[in-house]
Amino acid sequence: MSTFLVFLLLLLPLTVGSLLVSWFSRRNPLPLPLTMALGFGAGTGVLTHLFVILNYIELPHRLAMVTVLLGCLGVLLAWLMFVNRNDRRPPISFGPRPRPDIINISLGLFILYLLSFIFWNGYSTPIHSWDTLSTMGFKAKIIYYSQFLDYIPRFGKFDYPLHLPTLMAWTAHGSGGWDDTLVKIIFPLYCLAFSVVLFYTLRMLTNGRWAVAGVALLFSSGFFVYHATIAYRDMTMMYFNCSCILLILLWQKSDYRIALSLAALFSGFTTFIKLEGFGYLGMHNMLVLAILTFDRKLTLPEKFRRQLIFSVVSIGIYAVFAVFKKTQILPNVPDWRVVATHFDLNRVSVSLGVESLQRVNVVIQRYLENMFLSGNWNLIWALFAASCLRLERWAQSATLRYLILYLTMYFGIYLAAYSLTQHYYWVADKYDVMSRSLLHIWPLIIAATCILNHQPPSAPDAD
Repeated sequence: MSTFLVFLLLLLPLTVGSLLVSWFSRRNPLPLPLTMALGFGAGTGVLTHLFVILNYIELPHRLAMVTVLLGCLGVLLAWLMFVNRNDRRPPISFGPRPRPDIINISLGLFILYLLSFIFWNGYSTPIHSWDTLSTMGFKAKIIYYSQFLDYIPRFGKFDYPLHLPTLMAWTAHGSGGWDDTLVKIIFPLYCLAFSVVLFYTLRMLTNGRWAVAGVALLFSSGFFVYHATIAYRDMTMMYFNCSCILLILLWQKSDYRIALSLAALFSGFTTFIKLEGFGYLGMHNMLVLAILTFDRKLTLPEKFRRQLIFSVVSIGIYAVFAVFKKTQILPNVPDWRVVATHFDLNRVSVSLGVESLQRVNVVIQRYLENMFLSGNWNLIWALFAASCLRLERWAQSATLRYLILYLTMYFGIYLAAYSLTQHYYWVADKYDVMSRSLLHIWPLIIAATCILNHQPPSAPDAD
C-alpha cells in the first residue's frame, strides 16, 4: 500500500462529499476550501452508511460494491450540478480575507508547522494505542477480511458505532492491502478539514485576524495535536459535532438556510462515531429549537417546518445504524457477553442518594483540574474564563449566547451522567476519558473566546 494510492483513493469520498455539499449550496455556493472541508466528512459519512445498508443484502465483495455505489452517486451529483449550472446566485460572503501582516504570517507559519508534524507523524507510525487496537483496528481488520459485519457481535464493545472501523477497512481494501500505518491517514485529514471549517466560521462571526488566531489557538493544545496523530474516535467526533454546531451558528447569524440542512446531515453522522453521538444529536436539536423559539422574523409554520426537517434528517441518519444494531448485532451477541457482571455503557443505573451529591463535588473538581492544571489545553480555558467577564459582548451577540447555551447543555448533561450513574467510574479512577470528552467541544471554547474578544464595528447584532 503506497501513500500516493491512499490519498488517491480518498479523493473519491472527498469528491462525492464536495459534490453533495455543492448541490445543497448550489444557489449560494460556499467557498471551495470550505466545500471540500465539509465534503470530506459528508463523503466518508455516506460511504460508511452505504456499507451498513449493504449488510442487509447477501452480497460478496461489499467493500468493492461501496466504491461502485459511491462512484455512481458522484456521477449523478455531477450531472445534476451540470444541469442546474445556471441556477446559481452570488456566493455567500465570509468577510474580508486576513491581511498578510507580520502577525497573521507568523500565526500561519505556526499552523503549517504543526500540520506538517501531524501528517508526518500520522503516516509514519503504526496504530499503537489501546482503544485503537481493541475497538477500531481489530474490528477494521475483521471487516477488511470478511467484508461483512456478522462477526462484530462476537467481540468486545459490540455495540459501538462502526464509522471509523468501516472507513479504515475500506481504505485498506481499495488501496490493495492492510497497512497499520497508512490506514491512520484519515485522522490528520479530519484535523485539516476541521481547521478549514473553523477558519471560515470565525471569519464570518468575527474577522480575518481572529479567524487566523482561532485556528492557531486550536493547534496550541498538545492534547489536540496528539489526538490528530493517533487512531482514536475523538478527533473525528470533534469534527462532526463542532462542524454541526458551527453550521447552526452560521445559519442563525446569516439566515443561510442551507447551513441548517448541512448541520442536520452532520448531526446524524455524529451518532455513527461514538455512543455519545446520540446525546449530541439531542443537544443539536434542542439548540435549533431554542434558536427558532426566539426568532421573531419567522412565522410559526415556518419554524415548525425547519425544526421538522432538521429532526427528520438527523434522526433518520441515526436510525440507519440503530436499526441495524437492534436487528442484526444485539440479537447475535453471545450470552457470556451480557452477564450481570459485565460493565455495559448502555446499562445506565441512576443513583439519587446522598452519595451522588458528594460525587458532584468530585466531578467538578476533576473538571477544574483537567481544564486548568492538566497541561492539555495550554492556557485557553483561563483565557476563556477571563473573556467571559466582558459582559457587554454577551448583550451584543445573540450568536455568542446560543453558543454558551450549547456549552451549558454539554456540561450539565456530562455532570449529571458522571455524578448520578455508574459513569462516575471514568472520573474517579481515570483521567484520560474526561480529556477526550472535552475534546469534543474544545474548538467551541476557542470560538466563544474569539467572539468575546472581537470588537464589532457596529452596535449589537441584529440577530
